Parts: sequence; C-alpha cells; structure tokens
Amino acid sequence: MYLIVKLALIFISTFLSKGCFALKEVKIHAIFPFLTNVSIVDNASYPPSVRQQILAGIPMALMYYQDKAEKCGYFFSYKMNSFNMFDHDSLKQSISKVNNNAPWIVYGPEMNTGYYLINSNLNSEIPHLTSLTLLKNKGNQFTLSPDVDLEIKTLFNVVKEKKINRDFMIIYDNTCDMCKIYQESVLKITNSMGFNLLGNFSYKGHSIEELNDFILSTKPDFVFLNVKSSDAGLFMSRSTSLKTLFIGTKIWGTDVNSNPALTYNLKNVNGFTVGPKPPEKYRSIRMQVIDNNLQSMRLRDNPYYMKYFIKVVTETLCKYKPKNKDEFYKIIQEKKVFKRDSFNFAIYTLKDGNLKYEKSFIVKDNNVQ
Repeated sequence: MYLIVKLALIFISTFLSKGCFALKEVKIHAIFPFLTNVSIVDNASYPPSVRQQILAGIPMALMYYQDKAEKCGYFFSYKMNSFNMFDHDSLKQSISKVNNNAPWIVYGPEMNTGYYLINSNLNSEIPHLTSLTLLKNKGNQFTLSPDVDLEIKTLFNVVKEKKINRDFMIIYDNTCDMCKIYQESVLKITNSMGFNLLGNFSYKGHSIEELNDFILSTKPDFVFLNVKSSDAGLFMSRSTSLKTLFIGTKIWGTDVNSNPALTYNLKNVNGFTVGPKPPEKYRSIRMQVIDNNLQSMRLRDNPYYMKYFIKVVTETLCKYKPKNKDEFYKIIQEKKVFKRDSFNFAIYTLKDGNLKYEKSFIVKDNNVQ
C-alpha cells in the first residue's frame, strides 16, 4: 500500500514541476477528516489501509488523465487538505486556506457529517463533490451516489425478488447521521411498497437483550438493521435467534470492506446488504493490495469514485473549453455534468461470517432532471 502513496507523491512532484506555461492551471483540492495537518499519513481517523488509498486515489486518477487534459490546453495542480472534526477552529483555518487558493473544484469528505462541516465554510460558488454522502444535488453540492430513496427502494425490491415475506422490524441509531436519513426514507417508502412495519426500535434506547426479546416476540420476517457498521456486527453476533434475517445498506461495507464482520463472529448469521457500486468499473484500476491476512484484494471503492471524478472533470474541460474557473463553475451548474441517470448496485450476502459478492444489476433513476 505504501507503494501506491509513493507513486502518487512521485506523480505530484514530477508532473507539477513540468513546464506548463501555455496551459491553463486547473486547481483541484481534496479534503478529508485526518486528525492533523502535520502528519496526514500517520495520524488520521481512517484505518491505515483506507487512508492510504484515499491519499493516493486522486493522484492515481490524474496519472490516467493528465495527457488528455494537456491536449485540451489544461494542466492539473492538486492539494490534499486535512482537518480535525473535533476542532472547529482548526477546520475553519483549513477551509480558509482552500478558499484563498480558489480551486476549480473540491472533493470530499465522503460521509455526511464531514461533508457538511466543510461545505458550510466553503465559498458557495466552488463546486463541492462527494461520493458516498447522502444529499440532494443543489447549489454547489454534488454527490456521485444515488438518491437515498432510490437506495432504499432498491434494497426492498431485492427483498421482494428474494420472495421474503413483508413483515419487518427496524432497529435504528438516531445518533448516526446517515442512519437518520435512511430511517426517514424507509418510513416513507416501505408502506407504499406493500411492507408491514411491526416495530421501530432505537438501538441506543434499549439493551441488546431487550432488542432480542422484541425480535423473538414480534417474529418479523426480517430486520432492517439501520445502525453503524461496528454496531451491526456486535448486534448480529449476539442475536439469540438463528432464524432472524438481517438486511442493511452500504454502511455495512462490501466484500473487501466487510465492516460488520471485522471483529465479530457472524458465521451463524443470515443477512445481506444492497449498495451502489462505483461508477468506474473495478477492472479500470489494475492494482491490488495485500490485507493483513496476506490475501490479494482489489482496492476499496474510494479510488474508483475518485477516478470517475477526474474523468468527468477532464471531459468537461475538453468539451466546453472554459477560459477560467468562473466559466468552469458556470458549466458545472448549468450542464449538470455530475448527475447520473443510472446506477450499478450489488448484493453482498453474509456467508461464513463475511460479506460475499452475490450479483450486480443496473437501476435507472427516473427522477433525474
């Protein structure tokens, strides 16, 4: 993994030192909730393997598209910014530096709390893109993820396709910002889809034993476990009914990022999750990593979203030929270049204690304007 970061740093130092006097500079910034500005590699709130891929993701993508950008009259400059989510003064200072540098576009963070902390302090005309965040595309806010209602409809359509009966129960965490957004969508959508909600219980408001008693007495056909990934793993590992089926959202992770199974024994648990795949195909980045068990794995989803981000930026530059960042801002708004009308979803099923890939399918978003 350190090789990835080393290659990325080599790219930054060599490419940005090239003579690009006839080309227009396109400033790209990324920002993530790493704990310090001093040592973003060794001091961060992300697990090391994820952090390294985030650090290398955009530089790797720029290596793919730098030649095309140059042929269209542009060159990229790139800066990774960090901030401390628990120190708002530090955050404001970091965003002030971004604003003063006047980037053409900003990427990250990838989750709701961090994204909105940044967006509220970012100059409102700067396009601000994210990947996994649940938000509506409006103003300068753009996400590469599907609308939350589309995610929930897709999840519950899979329940129908698997011919699972319709009585269900919800266990939710009202301290988790993405869980709250999913919760609103589930309560709004499932009734119209013919599902019957038997109970709606707060994960933080009850003990695991109490929640298990609710499941045993209610006897749902399945439980929508709408909690943080580590809590999902803990709860499922302590389930007292081996017949209970659990379903979840992308918060659970994927086959290379089985968050609920990281530290818990889930070999006897039944469940599956449905979530969007990145817009870039996994084979588009021919690189693998070695995990702690010395097993070769593809990269996490983060670099694939980043590659798509840089691809769209490059295609936009080449197609519309903006003369400056202000023209670029206007193009991003008017042409809606980051809006997507279809999404590739995948089903991951708990098997032998880990999430295993089951299948993929395309879902059209009929609400895209």
